[in-house]
Amino acid sequence: MHASLIDNVIQKLNAALTKPPATPQYFLFRRLAVPNMSGVKRKASAVSSAPSKVPKTNSSSSPAIKSKPHKTRDEGNTTAVKPSQTLNLREEEPLFPRGGGSALTPFEHKQIKAQATRDVLFEDAQKPAKVEKKKRRKSQAKGKDSTEKALKEDHVKIESLNHKRLVKGSLVLGQVSDIKPDGLVLSLPNNLIGHVSLSAISDPFYKLVESEANKENDVDDDQGAEEDDPIFSTLQAMFQIGQFLRACVLSTSEDSLLDRNKSKRRIELSIRSDSANTGLEPENVAPNVTLMASVLSVEDHGYIMDLGYESKLRGFLLKKEMGQQNGADLVPGAVFLCLVTSKTGGTVVQLSSRTEKFGKPRSTPTTAPTIDAFLPGTQAEVLITNVSNGGLIGKIAGSLDVTADAIHSGSAFGIGLSNKYEVGSKHKARVICTFPTADNPKVGISFLGHIISMDVPWTNSVAAGSAMAPLDKVPLSSIVEECTVRRVEPGIGLFVDIGQGLSGFVHISRLKDGKVDALYETSGPFKTDSTHKGRVLGYNPFDGLFQISFEQSVINQLYLRVEDVPIGELVQGVVARQLIREGGLAIIVKLADGIDGLVNYIHLSDVPLKHPERKFTEGTKVKARVLSKDRSSRRLRLTLKKTLVNSDDLPVQFYEQVTDGMKLNGTIVKFASSGAIIQFFGLLRGYLPNSEMSEAFVADPKSHFRIGQVLTLHVLEVVPEKRRLIVSCKDPAAFGIEKHSALKSLKIGELVSAKVIQTTENDIALELSDSGLRAVLPVGHLSDKSAKKNQSALKKIRADQALNSLMVLDKNEGRRLITLTQKPSLLEAAKSGNLLASFEDAKVGMVVPAVVRSITATGVFVAFAGGLSALLPKSYLPEDIRKLEQFGFGVSQSLSVQIKTVDTQTRRILATIPGQEVPSVVPSNPSESVPVVDAVDEDVSTISDISIGSVIKVRVSSVKSTQVNIRLSRDIQGRIDMSQVFDSWSEIPDPKHPLAHFKQKDIHTVKVLGVHDARNHKFLPFSHRSANQVLELSAKPSDVKNPSAAPLDLSSIETGSTWIAFVNGVSSICLWVTIAPNVRGRIDSLNLTDDVGKLNNLASSYPVGSAIRVRVLSVDLSNKHLDLTARSVDSPEDLTWNTVSSNSILPGRVISAKDKIVVRLSSDLVGFVDRVDMADDFDEVDAQKLQQNEMVRVSVISVDEHNKKIRLCMRPSKVLSSSLPVKDREITDLKQLSTGDVVRGFVRQISDKGLFVSLGSNIAGLVKIKDLSDTFLKEWKGSFKVGQLVRARVVYLNAGEGHAHLSLRPSILVENYKPPITYSDIQEGQIITGKIRKVEEFGAFIVIDKSANVSGLCHKSEMADSRVIDDARKFYNEGDAVKAVVLQVDPARKRISFGLKSSYFEDDSDEEMGESDDELTGEDVEMDDAGSDIVFKGTDTVDVAMGDSDEENEEDSDDDEGDLNDQNSDGGLEAGGFDWNAQMAASDEEGSGSDDPTDLLKQKKKRKSKAAAPAVVDADASGPQSAAEYDQAVIQSPDDSGLWMQYMAFQLENGELAKAREVIERAVASINPREQDSRLTVWTAYMNAELEYGTEESLQDVFARACRDSDERKVHESLIHIYIGTERHDAADELFKKLLKKFGSFTPEVWINYSQFLHTTMLDPSSARDLLPRAIQRLGQGSMVQLTSRFAAIEYRSPKGLAERGYTLFEGILTSFPKRMDIWNQFVDLEINAKGGDKNAPVVRRIFEQGSQVKGLKAHAAKKWFKKWAGWEESKGDGAEGKAKVMKKAAEWVKAAEGRKKARADAEEED
Repeated sequence: MHASLIDNVIQKLNAALTKPPATPQYFLFRRLAVPNMSGVKRKASAVSSAPSKVPKTNSSSSPAIKSKPHKTRDEGNTTAVKPSQTLNLREEEPLFPRGGGSALTPFEHKQIKAQATRDVLFEDAQKPAKVEKKKRRKSQAKGKDSTEKALKEDHVKIESLNHKRLVKGSLVLGQVSDIKPDGLVLSLPNNLIGHVSLSAISDPFYKLVESEANKENDVDDDQGAEEDDPIFSTLQAMFQIGQFLRACVLSTSEDSLLDRNKSKRRIELSIRSDSANTGLEPENVAPNVTLMASVLSVEDHGYIMDLGYESKLRGFLLKKEMGQQNGADLVPGAVFLCLVTSKTGGTVVQLSSRTEKFGKPRSTPTTAPTIDAFLPGTQAEVLITNVSNGGLIGKIAGSLDVTADAIHSGSAFGIGLSNKYEVGSKHKARVICTFPTADNPKVGISFLGHIISMDVPWTNSVAAGSAMAPLDKVPLSSIVEECTVRRVEPGIGLFVDIGQGLSGFVHISRLKDGKVDALYETSGPFKTDSTHKGRVLGYNPFDGLFQISFEQSVINQLYLRVEDVPIGELVQGVVARQLIREGGLAIIVKLADGIDGLVNYIHLSDVPLKHPERKFTEGTKVKARVLSKDRSSRRLRLTLKKTLVNSDDLPVQFYEQVTDGMKLNGTIVKFASSGAIIQFFGLLRGYLPNSEMSEAFVADPKSHFRIGQVLTLHVLEVVPEKRRLIVSCKDPAAFGIEKHSALKSLKIGELVSAKVIQTTENDIALELSDSGLRAVLPVGHLSDKSAKKNQSALKKIRADQALNSLMVLDKNEGRRLITLTQKPSLLEAAKSGNLLASFEDAKVGMVVPAVVRSITATGVFVAFAGGLSALLPKSYLPEDIRKLEQFGFGVSQSLSVQIKTVDTQTRRILATIPGQEVPSVVPSNPSESVPVVDAVDEDVSTISDISIGSVIKVRVSSVKSTQVNIRLSRDIQGRIDMSQVFDSWSEIPDPKHPLAHFKQKDIHTVKVLGVHDARNHKFLPFSHRSANQVLELSAKPSDVKNPSAAPLDLSSIETGSTWIAFVNGVSSICLWVTIAPNVRGRIDSLNLTDDVGKLNNLASSYPVGSAIRVRVLSVDLSNKHLDLTARSVDSPEDLTWNTVSSNSILPGRVISAKDKIVVRLSSDLVGFVDRVDMADDFDEVDAQKLQQNEMVRVSVISVDEHNKKIRLCMRPSKVLSSSLPVKDREITDLKQLSTGDVVRGFVRQISDKGLFVSLGSNIAGLVKIKDLSDTFLKEWKGSFKVGQLVRARVVYLNAGEGHAHLSLRPSILVENYKPPITYSDIQEGQIITGKIRKVEEFGAFIVIDKSANVSGLCHKSEMADSRVIDDARKFYNEGDAVKAVVLQVDPARKRISFGLKSSYFEDDSDEEMGESDDELTGEDVEMDDAGSDIVFKGTDTVDVAMGDSDEENEEDSDDDEGDLNDQNSDGGLEAGGFDWNAQMAASDEEGSGSDDPTDLLKQKKKRKSKAAAPAVVDADASGPQSAAEYDQAVIQSPDDSGLWMQYMAFQLENGELAKAREVIERAVASINPREQDSRLTVWTAYMNAELEYGTEESLQDVFARACRDSDERKVHESLIHIYIGTERHDAADELFKKLLKKFGSFTPEVWINYSQFLHTTMLDPSSARDLLPRAIQRLGQGSMVQLTSRFAAIEYRSPKGLAERGYTLFEGILTSFPKRMDIWNQFVDLEINAKGGDKNAPVVRRIFEQGSQVKGLKAHAAKKWFKKWAGWEESKGDGAEGKAKVMKKAAEWVKAAEGRKKARADAEEED
């Protein structure tokens, strides 16, 4: 084929493809470029092109010269191809056109090209022959010059794979680097990353995905773990990390992040066999060809494989040929790369996936008929045609060009290419990619060893001969001290040698913190052979290269000390600034450089302060206690409350630390409906029920307590797993043992009597007559009669009245709550034994009495005794009461029910009214075709109105920790994920509870993202909708303003970028967080913070739902999650062997706590802590106290990199402060010991020689057997155990053996040594203490304490005075400690007789009683102190019993008291049930007759501090009073528009117009541009001021500036409001007209507002009516319904409007859109409320009649319509008669609807 023919073909292609694809298919275009395949056959002539004649190839990756033709040699015929047109075509078109590439299929491409070829041939046939003859002569005339030029032009470029060359249709070899719930992540050549979605794996697998997706209808998705996801589990079973796969590129999209100038491209891949095998026809499949195959079915001996061909060609994989990477078994849908071993019959090929077969030298497709066989993943024999510094060029089969870049040729790893590869030699290589955009067929190859052998690089190193994997040698994030530059790529980066036979790449942007202009090989700081310090950022296993950074900011890690401050610690600081927050003033306290804390307004003082802003001015020193830590803002949460600051109680911050009965100090932070939420330290929260607030009944806690009040509480119940904590103000000591026993013995159904304590509107507080227990009798349980009768009975009950015949209905022993009833029906049931009190007693068919507990739309819940309940479904109720309000029931109403079903698994009971038949079929949920009923957004009438990108209004139904559940209508629900609420961190009011500002029933505007997929944590398109669908919504302001914006996905996440994340799951070692609904990440606990206290319990420190600012460490696209860190950019990264050093202090995680504590410091480093390094006082050493995964702070003692050992220390003097006391010194060298030293240590080993005692890290001492004791130890090994603490004296030092000789003998160890007691020391009548060594029937053998094993016998006759003991073993056991008297001593025979009778010790009773009295006195003193603690810690007064030592705290305390007297004069209930008021507090403070000198001293100090109190409490509260004060205020709050307006008003009041303008100008310059509302407010005030005080020119100037700065339409509307307010109606009218010109084409509201203005203000309805056709013309027919209905409504409401015209407009709309029930409802409402009253009744009735006759009216809409009609008839129509008529019509409608439904069903059956 001639060159002209090819040119014409290309021109025809350009003309035929109106929108040519940016990425043409490689294997289609190749057949035009190489039409004759005879040169591709495997013959000896395949290498006929002499290497010596091939010109030297330019290794640069720059584009080739396009102006000269390229020539392809085909058996001596030279064909010139001019690529300029196609190349220009690719340059002119965008690389990634909108909507992807061409919409044409490959078959259509073939048709177009074939047609273009035929057209060219036809045109050529019509041309004169002399033209071709002339061209042929011209070509022949060139002769040798033409041939040389062809050879010169026919060269191949070395090109590295990048995003531009990796186009749609490219085939590439990759490795699985991550497996995620939504697909795979593949590592590709040249550090590229590709993503394989679930739909791009195989058909059987995607069917499984769809079936699982249809099962998901979960609304409340709060789980962060993915282990239960069956799809994710299947993916993990199908694929292995490191597995090689061939993939086809589907798209390369560019996703913009927050900054539009920065983007990241995402490569979407497909591993489906039909895509990954593109270009290889079935007839060309030959042995040793690689194919992507998916499992079709599992047979006995193997698997039938789908190869993606439409023909009958299939593959078979024997089980013995299955590689290890594919697991022990396969499932249908599994996909992997296979090697063809043989082909039989043309329909079946034998396959193998064994890795060792891929790497065999003979695994080359030598018999392949075409070059199509050489797809990525296939091994080939390459003829080297050119060797350069940039890589290698060669040919396969003499015709297919191949290139290997610097990386995959080995040049980047320091391999000398010219020495290893010679031109003309042949070498094995593996194809890794194709280049579809190349002019001639070309593929990329790799000569790297692990690619050729197809080994998984997780277990094999790139460097030859290395025994360790690269990541084992150099872990990620480690610091490399010396990186030697081996190769410089100008404008790209550096290839460096990082030692140990490993190489890395440093991008030019990572060379230093600033910008690097250029790189040079022989000069500059980054020249060849220069060395630099770097940090490892990542590793690409496919390339075998590390990614390195030389940036100093990355290498240097700042030391952040916020984490060092433990929760509960007392700290001192200085007020740095004040913050105005919702609720009051908050202050920032600076503790040190880089460390500050936030004091919320409720924690400024124990009592409310009048002027906290004056007390806590900048620079004020304060003493605070750490409440918690906010890891997201890296800030402490502090309290200044003296009750908490001066408390000596140990701060408790974890649920696991709380025990029942524990006393805690807590702060009220919120009132709930039946109690209060209490805040403790850390993230510990508790609930205080109303019933536990006082011994007296508390109806409204807000009247007795306040937010911020500190209470002393007692724990009633704690469930750490559920994060549940119930506390009480009642002192449990007051509830004695007798009451506990009485409460426990009280039975459900028992009849009791009680005395009335107090009555309220809803309950009666009682005291049981016999036991004194408190109980509650609900008013509804006074009788079986109506609520009015019960209220009448309540009025007759008085305090102290005795009530009999009461029954125990329920009791809660934990909360000591008893509920009684007086209903006769329940009393009779209890007497007859028919009272249902437990689930086990519930039997189907039994009829029992019950009480209505609550009523919902779905049914009635009834309660029995013992807290048991059941449901009466609506469908189980009689039809006549279903339509009644609340089904005719009332709460607490008595009734009898019949048990219908008892579900033992869910423990649910369904009941019905006795005698009522239960329907066999319960109506199912409405289908998707049912219109939207009760839509929140009036513009939504059907489901079709809701689509992706729609902006609608919704109502909040409930608020969870991780999402907001909403209602779009009665039947459609949705969720707003916590990540879809805020655009920036500053918008989050409370990071701990980011969703707290959402309130139930609030209306919000949201954007629809899709359908929520709870299983895969993402959202799906509307094609996945089901009857119970849950919509995924976004409330982000940016999404609402820009509905077309694409949602965030994982491909948009870049390493190093920062995001706002929200905790959705917590494990013991990490957090799972959400950045977007389909983007989830993981934060290892070591990457959270250095605060050990915070890390010890992640669930408490980082609650689910809390917000965190995170930074991306790495993006794991295969498993769809991120590796994140909560540290700042400059904080320390993961430790390595190169970075860890001695004496450094680090946080670590305990992974084992036995004899030695094993601590993990990072992902790769593990150290151990010996017992001698656990504490400064060995008495405190207890390894069992440490739990697995507990976080600790350690100090590095030594690092032995050779043996991979790190010795750590946990001594407080090493990890906290060197000034802390040390009882047992640290011994690291034998030279620190001297003979005679007394030391302590732990027994390390027990041997036959004696004990080996550990004294220090590497120092041990030997205690020989003779030195163990002064007395003989028969079984000495049993007296010691490993880990036992011993005290010894150094006898002498043995430097040769490296240990000390120690002695445990008391005679040597103790200075005032007393020898042990011997038989000669014992006297008759002597009283001794001892332990029973052995017990026999006749007596007990007693060993005397502190004796030389002196023992004797106490006969059973000497054991008791009053009784005869037959067997001593019944009364004593071995080891019991006893006191005995010596009865008889025989030193010669070494026998002693003891007596244990009590009569022997009567002489000592007086002395013992005296000691007992002293002890009792001491206990009384302690109880007095405890009582004092209860009084003061349970109140919010200042703790005068714990006076401060410094004057500053005394003054603060004094201020708090003054505020208490001013603010808290009303009585209030406090802890313990005492009623404290201001007068009692004052009397206690000023003296109550106490003679205690301590109390007098405290009162004196209190009076002194009160006299010295500053006057700040009584200062004026009217705000700034001068310009200076305003200046200071606006500096502190520059974004407060209200403050700026006050400042401007202040200047205007003083007549300072110029200064007022200056204030506004300052406001415009100071307010943050993001605060658009505040800026608009200021501009509005500015325009208002100019209108009143300025000129028209100045007003217009301000107006023009405001339009440029803020939303132009809002500025116009603001000025219109100003004009209307000042009655400048003409100016407002003119401005409205301008507004219509600018915004009338896309904003309906401007037309509606103008119409309203003309109607109501200008009283010009005719002009207003003229607007409607203009508006519809400008906005289009799509807005006709909205505009017409709004204009019609104005006609009804306007004083000059015509209701008849409005009626006509509505009729016109409903004629065209009869199914718009929202319009019908609006129409009828307007007519009902229209002028005329009863005269409108026929019109209203006619509208109702017409609406009920709408064809296609759905059931729910009809029900609502008839209900509304009936209500109108009853209230404003014909009364009950009219209502009856409507009900009759409704019944007729239902009957007709059922008939139509049945007819359709019959018709379908016939079809």
